Amino acid sequence: MDQPHLLELAKQGSPTAIAVLINAVLNPHEIQAQAKLKARCLCIFLESNQTLSQETLVKFVERGLLKLNIELIDTVEICSRKPGESSFSWVRKFEIKPIVQLVSVDLVSPTEDRHDSLDLADPDRGLDESEFEEEQAESGSSIPTYFRAYSILFVLAIVVGFMSGGMIVAFISTSQAENQTAAETEGVFLDESIKKQTPQEKQQKAESYLKAMNVAQAKFYRQNQRFASSLEELERSTNLISQSYDYAYKLRVADESRAEIAAIPKAKGLKSYVGAVVVTDSKTDDIVCKAKNSSIESLPIPEFSRTLVSKTLRCPSRSSQVN
Repeated sequence: MDQPHLLELAKQGSPTAIAVLINAVLNPHEIQAQAKLKARCLCIFLESNQTLSQETLVKFVERGLLKLNIELIDTVEICSRKPGESSFSWVRKFEIKPIVQLVSVDLVSPTEDRHDSLDLADPDRGLDESEFEEEQAESGSSIPTYFRAYSILFVLAIVVGFMSGGMIVAFISTSQAENQTAAETEGVFLDESIKKQTPQEKQQKAESYLKAMNVAQAKFYRQNQRFASSLEELERSTNLISQSYDYAYKLRVADESRAEIAAIPKAKGLKSYVGAVVVTDSKTDDIVCKAKNSSIESLPIPEFSRTLVSKTLRCPSRSSQVN
């Protein structure tokens, strides 16, 4: 049976689908977004270690939502804070009106051209911090496998449905412009910005992703007494979708005490990575290893040694441990 694709779910008002679209653009800028629909108010929670440009992000979200033309949403509330902080850095609430499709007039049999005004009555208050944290803890809502970012349809849905009209790249505030409207760059598409990245930047994203997946796998094991068996299940548990056009990621559960994830370059000039999480005496240990030389081949799995006094993970030959 055909499944509705991501863009259609977003148009229907699915906060999970909307968050995936937003994260496809924001994750490369080290910004994480979550969304929840409360009454007719879409609450978007942004988290980043950097100071975020309020005006730029509000315009980015508003433009994307207007393009999706979601009838179920009257207002949007965007909240931003840094990880570990108890209060939001800023909160912005605004109304959003779906685009009304005009009805053509029949010149032979004139009909009344009716467009009822939108009901923009003040909705219930937005999500507070405790509710966001509770939502994170209850994040059992599934992101189906067709949300996989490797799908061509997924990429097209993002470009056509959410970034039409140009991509905003100035998400981060500078000290001189924190209280001013951040600059926008129009007509810069996602694939063009990726092409301009250096090999070191592409490798750094692969390192960060494997580190995050190791942490997520260890947490998943503590909560479920087993490892996540697929990349989709692991990404869903941590609300992180990989957006790499440079690496292919493969997850493997070797046995009930060991899980591995590999990052294999799709083109020459990049180094491969491998990560592993092992269970030792009801505790977890993990490691990420980087190839010493560029290669499109996957690295051997990390070695696990057990002695009377210690249990250690070591990187295989031709690689070194990532700090």
